[in-house]
Amino acid sequence: MLAEELPAVEPVDVDWSHVERLLPRRTVPTPTDKAAYPSGWTPQRGNPSLPYSVRRSVNHMLPVYLRIMEDGVKRLTVVRNVRGDIWKLHDELKRHLEETNSRYIASRVNEVSLYVQFKGEYVQQVKDWLRERGL
Repeated sequence: MLAEELPAVEPVDVDWSHVERLLPRRTVPTPTDKAAYPSGWTPQRGNPSLPYSVRRSVNHMLPVYLRIMEDGVKRLTVVRNVRGDIWKLHDELKRHLEETNSRYIASRVNEVSLYVQFKGEYVQQVKDWLRERGL
């Protein structure tokens, strides 16, 4: 085909805002500041007086997880994204868990991968303790 035979191209101005809001976002948006959230979620306040911090996950949640292994028999509570003095966090959190549960709790610290692990199911207790400290 020759250039003369091709149809003319006509630009069309279309408002895509209604379509773009339906597409998934590339990143999780920063939460808006409110006095209280319906889900009970609290933003990270930060506590500069502490020598450690626990960085939130991409979804702005506390990185405290329960690992269930060996057909549900072995349960481990893992605190990830620990920055700063990981041993101080480990010592204070372990002392709190042992006082709360009135028993010895085995634990492990991985300085390279930046996580602390406790033997047992203590996810909610750890999250509450971190929130009390503003982490």
